[in-house]
Amino acid sequence: MKRCQRTPSVMGGAMVLSFTMCFPAMLTAAEPMMNDAQMMNQCTKIQAHRQHIAEDLKAEDDELAARVVQLNAAPADKKTAELSVIVTRLVEQRTATHARQSQTEQEMMQHLLQHLQMGKSSLASCPLLKSTMDLKGIDAPAVDSPTIAK
Repeated sequence: MKRCQRTPSVMGGAMVLSFTMCFPAMLTAAEPMMNDAQMMNQCTKIQAHRQHIAEDLKAEDDELAARVVQLNAAPADKKTAELSVIVTRLVEQRTATHARQSQTEQEMMQHLLQHLQMGKSSLASCPLLKSTMDLKGIDAPAVDSPTIAK
């Protein structure tokens, strides 16, 4: 039997959405209600932030690629030092990426809770959720569906 593998953030998001639809009292932890325009503005800001993070990651990848070129071109007696620089930078980048990912997931869950406070139609119209689901290959839920998990 084929197993469906999902990333932790998708599973976590689906679980939070399922629980919040079943237990509306959990929604009280979200920030005060916004109007539709404020909410869409927040969606846009979060999308821009995510784009900025993606650009940062691309720049980090480019930096590492350049370092590998330097490593390959270095004389044999310098390769160990170059390799040390690359490994150190990889560890720094990985640590920073995990911190950013954790913060972004928290912000996203808070954002989704705010949408849920406003109603299912607000969640269904969230461009941020739609773009995330498109990237993950997940179909958007119908507005009247009881849960987002399948």
